[in-house]
Amino acid sequence: LLSCIDIGVNSMERFNQPEDKFKESMISIVLESWRFLKQAERLASKVTLSEKRRFESSYNWYIKRLESSLNNVGITIINVEGSKYNVGLAVTPLNLLEFQPEDTLYVEQMLEPILMENGTILHTGIVIVGRAS
Repeated sequence: LLSCIDIGVNSMERFNQPEDKFKESMISIVLESWRFLKQAERLASKVTLSEKRRFESSYNWYIKRLESSLNNVGITIINVEGSKYNVGLAVTPLNLLEFQPEDTLYVEQMLEPILMENGTILHTGIVIVGRAS
């Protein structure tokens, strides 16, 4: 983002800067929440059944609150994990070069979700793809 130094920047551009910083902050919070929740999911698989149920309850509540809050400002989290991969998805596959062009691939893991605002991509997802069997 550009700094707020006034060197001939018109007033409309200066007006939009706080909004851009807010969006950038929201994106950062959502991505860090995503990473944290993915780590928590892995840890939950190693606890007792009663602890797992308690975690799942808290986890589901948090996801609903996060999605609801984001929806209030027009932001949507899109998770394509398990979907067939194609070049048109708004994702960057980290391991695409491991496969042949004729391979049928699917999104094995989402490292970062796709974030959209009113139909516009705010953040391209980052994924690991796998060969479909």
